[in-house]
Amino acid sequence: SDHDVSQLLWRNLDPARRTDLVVVLDLPAAEAVARLRGRRSRHSRVQQLAPDAMLEELERGKRLLDDLVAGCPVPLVRIAADPAPELVAERVAGVLLDALIDSSVGQ
Repeated sequence: SDHDVSQLLWRNLDPARRTDLVVVLDLPAAEAVARLRGRRSRHSRVQQLAPDAMLEELERGKRLLDDLVAGCPVPLVRIAADPAPELVAERVAGVLLDALIDSSVGQ
């Protein structure tokens, strides 16, 4: 299963490269398409695709990410994307601070 593959990947990762926390920013693929198409920069290969192909590729990427984190052995936090970047940054900062406090309390 995808979960088993994910666990195998995480288990075989060099301990020096493992993370203590995984934060996933959840953004619907259609919203990601709108944001990417609205950017001036065109550095992402996905931005070169037609809108339908871009949507398919972003949905595929989300499935791959979900498969990868399915067996994640460390805390996984999903944060809903918000149109206001400062609100997303505030949520991520809060998650990181909570994780830092939790890890220092556990030591």
